[in-house]
Amino acid sequence: MHLSDGVHTYRPVLQIRLGGVRWAPNAGAHLPRAAGGSRGWASIAIVVALLAGGPAGSALADHVDHEREDEWHITHTVNATVVDNYATVRVGVEIVNEGPDPEFPFRVDLPEDAYVTGLTVTRDGKTYEADIQAAEEARERYEQAREEHRSAGLVEEADEGVYAYNINVEGTETVQATLTYERYVTADGGVYELGLRAPATQRGIDEGATIEAHVQHRAGLETLQAAPEAEITRSGDSGHVVRHVDPRGQDEASDLRVRYELAQTPPGGAIEAAVEDGTGYFAHRFRASETMDRVPVDVALVLDTSGSMTGDKIAQLEQATRRLVDDLEPRDRLALTFFADDTDRPWEGFASVDANTTDRAFDALERMRATGSTNIEQAIADGFAPLGDLETSVERLPVVVFLTDGRPTTGVTGEHQLRTAALEANDAGAHVFSLAFGADADWGLVHGLAQDGEGLARHVQGSDHAEVELGSFLTALTTPVLTDVQLDHTHAEETWRVGAPVLFAGGELLYVGTFDPNRTTLEAQVTARDDQGRRSWNVSEAVEETNASYLPDLVAYQRIQALEAQIQAEGGNATLEERALELALEHGFVTDQTSLVVDLPASSNEEPEPQTPDHEPTDAADATRGAQPADRSATDGADEPTEADEQPAQTPGVGAALAVALLAIGAAVARSRP
Repeated sequence: MHLSDGVHTYRPVLQIRLGGVRWAPNAGAHLPRAAGGSRGWASIAIVVALLAGGPAGSALADHVDHEREDEWHITHTVNATVVDNYATVRVGVEIVNEGPDPEFPFRVDLPEDAYVTGLTVTRDGKTYEADIQAAEEARERYEQAREEHRSAGLVEEADEGVYAYNINVEGTETVQATLTYERYVTADGGVYELGLRAPATQRGIDEGATIEAHVQHRAGLETLQAAPEAEITRSGDSGHVVRHVDPRGQDEASDLRVRYELAQTPPGGAIEAAVEDGTGYFAHRFRASETMDRVPVDVALVLDTSGSMTGDKIAQLEQATRRLVDDLEPRDRLALTFFADDTDRPWEGFASVDANTTDRAFDALERMRATGSTNIEQAIADGFAPLGDLETSVERLPVVVFLTDGRPTTGVTGEHQLRTAALEANDAGAHVFSLAFGADADWGLVHGLAQDGEGLARHVQGSDHAEVELGSFLTALTTPVLTDVQLDHTHAEETWRVGAPVLFAGGELLYVGTFDPNRTTLEAQVTARDDQGRRSWNVSEAVEETNASYLPDLVAYQRIQALEAQIQAEGGNATLEERALELALEHGFVTDQTSLVVDLPASSNEEPEPQTPDHEPTDAADATRGAQPADRSATDGADEPTEADEQPAQTPGVGAALAVALLAIGAAVARSRP
């Protein structure tokens, strides 16, 4: 099994900026993550709010009329297109408002290896697409529109990866919002899996959902399956899956897992290429066979048992770790460290796996109790210590598994110091596979430890499915088949590796890069170690027209990740920051330097507000942005009803606001910056 690439996820604190008011409801709330899938999920929170008079911020934050929930009618759609393993997914919601409910929240879940590339809002049959701009310019444009009482929206990276968006629309109308994200799908256990989710409505009347995926690959599809049951049609090298979901309860999300196998995978992997604007782009995927003999593994488990692990978490951790221990073989070795205020080791160093070691491990896991604070400094010192006693062997795989559900509260707490300590303690060059368990885990540290240790990180949400996700991640560590995997591309100008240089049975490693577009053939050599020693594979493919139009974006994303990692390592670099900004603007990625912004003309139902005498349009763009809406909620002295307020015929609907907060944006690969 291949372990999914670690990416940034964040505590889902919903931050909405509306009328100058910052509001953060539902702090720490999560939707359950999909069970059985190979990928984790990161929450994207979306809030639709209707303002029923009064100041914009106070109306939203102070008034929620639960008796009018039947005035919302919600329909979800999820549409995915997968071409040569590259998925473009559009998650849409149609909201029919038949009344003045002040607030409607819902959530969209993204796989952790996905990244957002677009957002559109459709009102009155017209679709408005956000523009990508430098963050400061986008903020200025948004603030100007807001000051002029015009509808505007902004998607920007705020604290801890929170992305905020809001737009004013007229009440009693139908609004559609569509979020687009993209990701590259890699194999797990020889199978490619795309997880899709129609989010829960949470409020209002759910009118059902449609989830569908169109899958196509130039190699052809050997199998195509879906769960739960769905309609599947096949045609040539493509297939279509659709699931229609009846109206649901407010808390019910709906999943669709699409699994497919390819008809053939060459031993050296497959190379896809595209040429655009005088530059060649390629992606090389190399997969380890499911039938390869496994490499012996030395596993050092470092597990958090602090007080915050109480309840379901400690029980789920016990069961998932039991699965890992049970899957180890006699050639393997195991070390076990628990940590809270201090550390506890049932035995010193590594023990060869036999019946006695297994029994001792099970007994220690059964006796785990959640209590105390979180001393990660001591956890690293004692948990990594057994590595110093290892007799290094290229035919064995040393692994550290580090799990925590919180942040360091005792001893050294600084991320840089802790990462430095882990590097110094890792004498054996073990690969570090780390897990952030729950909403409060320190993802920056967890991701950084894995990045420094050439491993992978995973964020597992605290939910009913956590045991399955933990178990899937941990048991994969018992199936390593190739270590020190290297791909040497003789044609490449630049390359970036996506994932760790370790492959588990049926897992896949991806390299992307650029090449001279005048080349007619792309060549590469793959080398790796298995249980018998060094092996190599050669691959050569002609540059030909393919459907790999996604490659410029995929390569650009990896470039940005590499630049951000270098900027972090150097403590800032103006030249690199400028290059990262250029790439993000060119390819439409939202980063810490870029934002999506849109300003809409006034609704046709709104009465235009005359321009103030001291305002003149400064350019053609200002002159064509439309009349300002008559929004008395943003003015002073609006306490007394006017003649217009008493004439319903002149007031077809109340002012409404669609606020979309985007958080925990994943990427197609492991985020390079901690």
